[in-house]
Amino acid sequence: MADEIIDVAIENNFDIELGASQGEMTLVPQDIDVELGAQEIAVEMGAQDINVEITGVTVPTGTVSNSAIFEAGQTISALRVIRISALGKAIYASSAVALDISTAIGVSITSAITGNNVMIVTNGEIEDLTWNWIPSAPIFLGVDGVLTQTPPTSGFLQIVGNAETSTKMKVNIQQAIKLI
Repeated sequence: MADEIIDVAIENNFDIELGASQGEMTLVPQDIDVELGAQEIAVEMGAQDINVEITGVTVPTGTVSNSAIFEAGQTISALRVIRISALGKAIYASSAVALDISTAIGVSITSAITGNNVMIVTNGEIEDLTWNWIPSAPIFLGVDGVLTQTPPTSGFLQIVGNAETSTKMKVNIQQAIKLI
């Protein structure tokens, strides 16, 4: 499990917002633990800095350059290509669906059930030890968001990244090409 550390500079009161969960707290000179749904936040007070540590989020190893968090519009598995629906929710992109052409925004690195938040890498490295990529080869969007190194033969073709090693990819969404 990976932990994400966020540094926050504040005065006395602040609002905290994580997805759909929101709360307000006043800080006093002591340690504070806050639990919001499945995410727990531990606030440790220093002389001037406060570190907010989010735990309970499982992320594949690797460096995340750019990421976004969206509410899932369907049950989402980790390591799938994601697009945003007309309702602003994360759903699978699919190379077999004509309306999905050029709508992919990134790859999910967490799973989520409908209504919960899912983290999406929009540009950067992701590593998963179960992968067996051909290094230096492109990775394509497949059906229902599946990552594949086999180019689709119908629908549209879209490179979503490249394999850096057999277990690591760099997400880099490219322009889609409609197949005839």
